[in-house]
Amino acid sequence: MSKKIFILIGLVLLVIFSIIFLRNKTDKWNKATQTAERNSYVYTDGNANAYWIHPASMTIEYDPITPAESSSGMYSGGAYVKKAISRTQFDALAILFERAAQNKTIHIQDPVKGSGVMTITTGMEIKEFILDQDAAEKVEIEKMLKELVKK
Repeated sequence: MSKKIFILIGLVLLVIFSIIFLRNKTDKWNKATQTAERNSYVYTDGNANAYWIHPASMTIEYDPITPAESSSGMYSGGAYVKKAISRTQFDALAILFERAAQNKTIHIQDPVKGSGVMTITTGMEIKEFILDQDAAEKVEIEKMLKELVKK
């Protein structure tokens, strides 16, 4: 009888500690992913210049390729830029990204020179799309991104 009670108490304690541990982990996880609840977007153009659109801070970040990183050893994407964008600008970009994601006819299997790679992160889900170099959606996205990072 005492052995059964000992096992039962042990199981109850295990459950209690598991709940406390998981709750603590869940709280930390929720805090860490709070800003990831809205979609965030990354776009890499055909020259490997990257644009990061951050919904939490409403900023756009342009991370250009340097000559040391380029295949030719000479190409430079220009200067690094990080600046604020408005909610309207963010929403306009989001519409362009979502439209390109939905149009499967412009998606290609492997990146080629001139294609664009876009990544959409929703919560913990990450979707990547490679856009054909001649796609109208790609041209629109790049035009808006370049406009937003102008100084």
